[in-house]
Amino acid sequence: MKRFVISVILLAAIIFGSITSLFVFDRKNDEMTERISYIQTLYKQNKTDEAEEKLARLDRFWNEYYNFMSFIVQSTKLEEISLSVSKLEYLLKMDSEEFLSECDSIKYGIQMIYDSEFPYLHSIF
Repeated sequence: MKRFVISVILLAAIIFGSITSLFVFDRKNDEMTERISYIQTLYKQNKTDEAEEKLARLDRFWNEYYNFMSFIVQSTKLEEISLSVSKLEYLLKMDSEEFLSECDSIKYGIQMIYDSEFPYLHSIF
């Protein structure tokens, strides 16, 4: 009976940890998407000074996000997004139209990571 109770407690702890990390993952994805969307809005309004400041904050947030996500996701997916995040400052200074598409690419990439890591019933069984 003790083994059964210990097994149930361990299983409950694993499930609780998984659900908690999923909610944190979702919240960080939403925050990342909101930050990028806000920077895109600033870019469209030609507020490049403010956009540069927000890009610096985005870069710091990305480093925290990367550290958290590296425990869950393959590093190759994160490296692709890291490359895109590092390009943003250069594209903003060059006033390139690629800036907006790179932002969209980052938002799409983090959504794809979330979708691929979400535990759907068909992927569990």
